[in-house]
Amino acid sequence: MELIWMLAAVVLVLYLSYQCSRFIAVRGSGFAGASGTAMRLLSRLSLGQDKQLIVVEAGGRYLLLGVSQASIQLIAELTEEQANACVKTPQAGETIPQFSEVLRKGLSSLGKKDKHD
Repeated sequence: MELIWMLAAVVLVLYLSYQCSRFIAVRGSGFAGASGTAMRLLSRLSLGQDKQLIVVEAGGRYLLLGVSQASIQLIAELTEEQANACVKTPQAGETIPQFSEVLRKGLSSLGKKDKHD
């Protein structure tokens, strides 16, 4: 009987975690921002472990920031056109690929590289 209660508790925790994740994803910024409109993350590029370039819109200004584990530094202030060029938006008729498709392509190209070596 004790095993059934433990199993039920685990299932309940997993279900609540799933629902909480969905809630945070729907809200977009989650609990981080109070207003949600003052700042937006437009684009992110990973440069390595704990190093990124990010483009943010803050108060009508577009900023290119370098982010590392130790600091955040302003690299440049961008115009709206430059910031929009950094953001990949799907064109008319273009769809964003599913994760499984990207993974499949990556694994197939990895197999091809191994055969050439």
